[in-house]
Amino acid sequence: MKQGVQVVFLENNKILLLKRKNTGYFDDYYGLPGGKVELHENTIECAIRETREEVGLMIQESEHLFSLEKDAWTHSYFIAKKWLGEATNCELTKCSEIRWCEIDSLSENITPHVQIVVSYLLQDNINIFLE
Repeated sequence: MKQGVQVVFLENNKILLLKRKNTGYFDDYYGLPGGKVELHENTIECAIRETREEVGLMIQESEHLFSLEKDAWTHSYFIAKKWLGEATNCELTKCSEIRWCEIDSLSENITPHVQIVVSYLLQDNINIFLE
């Protein structure tokens, strides 16, 4: 089974999202930092690598939220609790913009991954992560 990770960054009730382009998967939609787990890499190593590659942030502390299996994939969702750096668009060929979006008023063009994790966080779980 293939593995992928998605990483949530929350700050001041805002979630960090990337507008996808040229990927062939939900282009022009906002998604989370993340990607495919590489050979000889675990999910947290992937989360750290993908976050650094995509938005230039270095995760110092994270927590596994949950995992889902769908279509021969296991998707693991993490929340970054501490990180270094300022979010920057580091993959200009795959991302047209990054932005901090109000978590309770997201646009309609968000990926299923964002929909899933935001639903999870807004079901009385978000206060745990905003403290």
